[in-house]
Amino acid sequence: MGNLQGNYIGLAGELRVMSELLLRGHNPAKSYLENGADLILENGLRIEVKSKHKQTIKDHDIYQFSLRGGHRKQNQNLDHCDFLICWCIDDDCFYIIPTSSITTEASAICIFNHSSKRQWTKYLSYKENWELLQRR
Repeated sequence: MGNLQGNYIGLAGELRVMSELLLRGHNPAKSYLENGADLILENGLRIEVKSKHKQTIKDHDIYQFSLRGGHRKQNQNLDHCDFLICWCIDDDCFYIIPTSSITTEASAICIFNHSSKRQWTKYLSYKENWELLQRR
């Protein structure tokens, strides 16, 4: 049941991001390819979507978005995507991260202390930064 639950969360995330994009004037298309972007915008930008619930580890709230996939659990190839959009489910916020800013060795994106006053994440500048999705 765990993997099935993960599939539901993944699909819910894609639909939630699509909804947000529509409200912001984009026309996203859902891709059904297994090894490709989850969403494609009308301007050609390709988006991978990740969704997670918050965890508490050592008294810190953390969202940890895995970048591992496939049956061998290898690092996910983000070459087919321009952006990674991470939906922090419990806080209902988004991080719009250019894939060029993610190291190829990374196995996860970690967003720490999201709901506290003391935010310390290297991805903070990407929080709700929807303007990045305008074609450059």
